[in-house]
Amino acid sequence: MKILVVSRDLMIVETLSNFMQEYVPDEVVISQLNELSEVRAKWKLNFDFDLVFVDMNEQNLEFIKWESGLKLEVPVVIVKESDVKLPNHFFSIYVIDKPVSSADMVRALLKFERIKYHYPEIVKMQENSSLANSRKLFKSRFLIKLGSRMFFINTTDIACFFVSDKTVYVLNKEGIKYPIDFSLEKLQQILDPQYFFRINRYMICNAGFIKEIKKYINSRLKIILTAGNYSYEAVVSRERVYAFKKWVEN
Repeated sequence: MKILVVSRDLMIVETLSNFMQEYVPDEVVISQLNELSEVRAKWKLNFDFDLVFVDMNEQNLEFIKWESGLKLEVPVVIVKESDVKLPNHFFSIYVIDKPVSSADMVRALLKFERIKYHYPEIVKMQENSSLANSRKLFKSRFLIKLGSRMFFINTTDIACFFVSDKTVYVLNKEGIKYPIDFSLEKLQQILDPQYFFRINRYMICNAGFIKEIKKYINSRLKIILTAGNYSYEAVVSRERVYAFKKWVEN
């Protein structure tokens, strides 16, 4: 049996290894990667694992949110903090809340044994169900309140959303900013990910307003946004670079 553990937390790898040695009679080979973004590069042509454990840390969660087409093609067990909300499109056979116990491992492996020969059919059923329930309408415009005035801005006319002094602003195509009553976390849920991407903790940008992308220090990227006669520089944080590149390509 070949198992892949995707986690920076070596305690998860150690707990799994100790459990397998004690309770699983078959020979088990356990491999480890730090992040999901490394999977394709390492096993692009020969991904032959039987089971994958994914630690849903910040980097893996961000990768999955933007990599909607990610399929590992084998059963996945998710390990996460109890307050982490999982993306609907990433299918797993079992979810374990930290800290991981032997009882959690038993339940996960029992579930794996029950479904391993029927997994492709189960995934197909899940995909069909998700497709039927994914008729989501993304927000097409925002109401701006400015003193006694109120008016709409279409999302197609928005260059970016950004945080400054704890206030969230929208920057329109003319380069004018307006405050709005949305957090960036809420905006991520209601904006179409085909056009909008959260590049760091402080900004969500619109692909249509990105003029240039440059390499930057510490494996980061710098983007140049244009709105009206103005240009703005912003940095894509290192943990979001891979997902950003995939988003730009698609």
